[in-house]
Amino acid sequence: MKYDKDDGMDFFKELGEYSQFHRLMDELEKHPIRTNADENIKLFNAFCEQYEQIKGDFIQSLIHLNDLEVMPAISFNKALDPYLPKCNYDTKTEVFTMDFNFVPHLKVEYLRKFAKPKNAFVYLIMEGIKKMNIKPNYNKEPVIIIFTISKKYLFDVDNVEIKYIIDAMRYSKFFYDDSYDCVSYMVQGKNTDGQSLMTIKVVKKSDFIL
Repeated sequence: MKYDKDDGMDFFKELGEYSQFHRLMDELEKHPIRTNADENIKLFNAFCEQYEQIKGDFIQSLIHLNDLEVMPAISFNKALDPYLPKCNYDTKTEVFTMDFNFVPHLKVEYLRKFAKPKNAFVYLIMEGIKKMNIKPNYNKEPVIIIFTISKKYLFDVDNVEIKYIIDAMRYSKFFYDDSYDCVSYMVQGKNTDGQSLMTIKVVKKSDFIL
């Protein structure tokens, strides 16, 4: 068999590359795998820091130029007034009522989509309650909360999300707790050709005829 020098060189060349590949694999097995993703993360974080700095400097420059003003709390609250519920408490009958000029919220598919509007509505409710001169405090006396929703179209009463409203009342210290021994509730609907509305009434359970 005739020996070809060129074939021999190719053989040793391939053998060298094969050995180099194995040496590389052996080296990788000795150390944690790293990619350029680590560097990319650093670059991304650095970019975010620069962006926040630029944005902050830009806002400050607008303030100094009187092109942008920080809204004082009184102006912010005044802008919210049209959306605050109208609250009333009759000290004689001990009945609390709350009227919205819109239906605050219905259930959504995902909880994460509900978090921000829920927090906003809780804030609106509590701000409306703060404006009251006299607030109810039923303490541990059981109450019934009646939710009346007026809408143009029929809706399923079990699709009405009312937990955040009860929570806002509890945060405002209307009752000791919102467990079943302190709070019960019912949801009813009314047909309307006009704007959707919600009325909430809280009455002592002892005054409610079942």
